Amino acid sequence: MKSITALLTGSLALTLGTAFLWADWVVVDRFEDPELPNWYIHIPNADNPDRVDPDNPPYITVIPDPFGGSGNALEIFPGVLIDNTVNMFASLLVPEEARIVDPFPEVGLSTLYFRVARPMVGNRPAQISVSYGLVGYLIDEMGNLILDEDGDPQRPTTWGHYSVQARWSNQSTIDIRDEAMSPQFVPVRPEPFSTDTWYEIWFVINHPENTFRQYMRGGLEFPGPDPVLVYPFDESVPDASYRTATFEDLAYFYIGTTTGSVSGGASGIDPSYLSEIHIDPTGMNLTTPPLVGGGGPVDPVEPVQNPFDALVEGEWTDIPAVGLNYGFHDGPGWSYHVDLGPFYSAGFPWLYHQPAGYLYYVDGDYETSGIFLFNEDLGWLYTVAGSGGRLYVYNADAWVRP
Repeated sequence: MKSITALLTGSLALTLGTAFLWADWVVVDRFEDPELPNWYIHIPNADNPDRVDPDNPPYITVIPDPFGGSGNALEIFPGVLIDNTVNMFASLLVPEEARIVDPFPEVGLSTLYFRVARPMVGNRPAQISVSYGLVGYLIDEMGNLILDEDGDPQRPTTWGHYSVQARWSNQSTIDIRDEAMSPQFVPVRPEPFSTDTWYEIWFVINHPENTFRQYMRGGLEFPGPDPVLVYPFDESVPDASYRTATFEDLAYFYIGTTTGSVSGGASGIDPSYLSEIHIDPTGMNLTTPPLVGGGGPVDPVEPVQNPFDALVEGEWTDIPAVGLNYGFHDGPGWSYHVDLGPFYSAGFPWLYHQPAGYLYYVDGDYETSGIFLFNEDLGWLYTVAGSGGRLYVYNADAWVRP
């Protein structure tokens, strides 16, 4: 199997160099039409009010650039957190001239470009869980094209339909999906990404080999001027493998969102943004497509770091399997603090603590200055080592024990 590195340094280098210099981007969507033609939305169990809140369903909609740049963007809202997980899948049929196909007669590489961002929501970074990527035409076990009831190719409607996939996770990291790895979602950097600014993403795709790599630019992390290879981490490492292997045309740009659930923990609960989808089907192209809108504010908001990282080796332990009256069960993501008791921290910066409920970490360090939290019902909260596990509720001007 040839990696992208091998293609770039092998006998096709001269051809690829020509393609890189002269190839043109093909617009897939710049969100100029608010009607979103060619987009298809699938929300499982959308008609069941017990599975999807009818007053706050997931949606996508066109808005002006949220950071004051030119052009429009797509706002992506996952729905609200309820007892059951709410998913949304949105697919856009890629124009035929932009479609990545196999076999390609001259080169094995193509490039997908798009921009993503997450905002601040009030005084906190948005918590999102959004996947982006490409899906091939769906086929059955016999290799036949699957058609819908109208005789058209069936649209993708599940997570497993992804071939090329990246995800902005609820851990505030941007992950790539590499089916050859375990676990398959690999953060391209361990730290959270900034808010209120656009990140440019390039997927350089080797469709004949079902592999791809990711470049990025933007924010405080990758200010440029050149795109940075963020996966694979080293040229000697293989490129990411497709989630679902396919040699069908990569016909759909695909978005997937999930809320998580009250019992299992929140995943994505806030809006996020997408803009400027372009494809160069003829080769590797690390340029920014023409006519792309503005890049957002000059000073993006610093990412939030997890203040509990330093406590993992110390006061934090697994929840005991017995002896608790909280109604909790020992399991992945649950932690126990000697002062604050057990709570679910895998969705950081969201924390779940019973009976206080969902708490959002804002700032601070528990052992020194104390930490500031926010709860939608109680408002601003504060706690610090030595408080005996009590929370200071600013609205009540009082210390309380949850």
